[in-house]
Amino acid sequence: MFAQQKHVRVLWKYLNFTRNDDSFRRLLITRSASQVSRRKKDYLAHEKIQIADYGEVQKSRKRVYMFGSATEGALGLSNLLKPKTKLQSVYQFLHHPVRNSFGGLKEVLDIAAGHGFTLVKVKGSKEGSSVVYASGLNTHSQLGYQAVRAGAPLKMLIGLAPLPLPLFNGRVLAIGCGRAHSLISIEGSGLVALGDNSSGQCGRLPISDEEYFGSRYVHRIPPFGHTSEDDVISIASKFDITLCLTQGGKVYSFGTNNKGQLGRGSRVFKHWEPNLIENDLKGEFVLKIATSGNSVFAVTRSGNLFAWGSNESGHINPEKPGQIFYEPRHVPLKSTVGRVLDAATGDQFSHILNERGEVYGWGVGECLGLGPRSVRITKPMLLPPPLFGRNDLNPDVTVDKVFSGFFYAAAVNSRGDVYTWGRNEAGCLGLGLNRDDIQYFPLRVSLAGFVEKVCIGVDHTVVLSRGGV
Repeated sequence: MFAQQKHVRVLWKYLNFTRNDDSFRRLLITRSASQVSRRKKDYLAHEKIQIADYGEVQKSRKRVYMFGSATEGALGLSNLLKPKTKLQSVYQFLHHPVRNSFGGLKEVLDIAAGHGFTLVKVKGSKEGSSVVYASGLNTHSQLGYQAVRAGAPLKMLIGLAPLPLPLFNGRVLAIGCGRAHSLISIEGSGLVALGDNSSGQCGRLPISDEEYFGSRYVHRIPPFGHTSEDDVISIASKFDITLCLTQGGKVYSFGTNNKGQLGRGSRVFKHWEPNLIENDLKGEFVLKIATSGNSVFAVTRSGNLFAWGSNESGHINPEKPGQIFYEPRHVPLKSTVGRVLDAATGDQFSHILNERGEVYGWGVGECLGLGPRSVRITKPMLLPPPLFGRNDLNPDVTVDKVFSGFFYAAAVNSRGDVYTWGRNEAGCLGLGLNRDDIQYFPLRVSLAGFVEKVCIGVDHTVVLSRGGV
């Protein structure tokens, strides 16, 4: 303490002695000049700082984003359920989109979402070949026989792993999955089906008391014809029904028919056998099929919409509510809506997209996207275009695609932005809302890249985008 006081007194005497000295003034001037020069050097050095290069945007690279329930491993992110360190937490849900690093390791070509599991089609090592990876629930061997050691099959995969498929010639054309079954279309070789077949949704005769868990059986469905026009290019499946769209614009169905989903009449004796759907669809070239498990839409090249299945709420055919259509019926909408380019149907609601890029919805519930007061809409009603990004600065923005799950829906506009609305089960909307909130109108999901496809499960969502850093 005394030593510090002594130093202070000495310093004060020195300052009093030298404050009027010329040398002291020169010292102050020299210091101020050096400070100015130092500031200039710092300023010039700041201009010469090298800008870090974080990589260019790869427009052709595909990215996979996932959000929603992670409890069954459907998101394919193993570190969510099994953290690498003790400092990390276990996540049961993801309320925001998270990019799966798998997309950076493999070239992703297609995606599909089932009830608690996910399929991802990637480019194979050989030219023109492809491999299917999967994650999530495997209680019915819908992901094939997966085991870390012999005799110990896994009921769940928390990370993406390849499906154990038999050798085949030809590339994978389409993938699809329902409640507990998976289907893969192979060029020139028909279909490959795995998992639950209690309703014939795998295209074979159901066997009572069949044990599915731990089964190594993979069923092969023969091609529907002998030409490339008979190859299946799209699979629509929900719950226990399977619909296949061929390259020639034909639709085949098999599985349950409790609500007329097969479109082959009320009495279908061999519902497990794939058969062509005709009736009003005869002579039409189908471009897209969509199903909620109870209802089915088919959009044709001529811009017509056909529907069959449950119409209890009038959500597939507003003119005849409260009925079940066991065969395809034309839904007359051209005079009011125009040519239909896309369609999607949920539990008790539906959405269609016309040639002007406008979305119309009708049905019952909060999933219509028309606000909290839209309890029941009996006729197709336009969803305001500004909800999908059209404004004074972007007057040309339109909607390109619509998708639907059982309790929520999504749309992608011409800028590659994805919008979701409906029930936020386990964060499946990706909007950061609380777990059980309801989004009554479309809201944009924040993720990078140009969105190409959205696959909606029961409580999880998978998005395939193009571009991004």
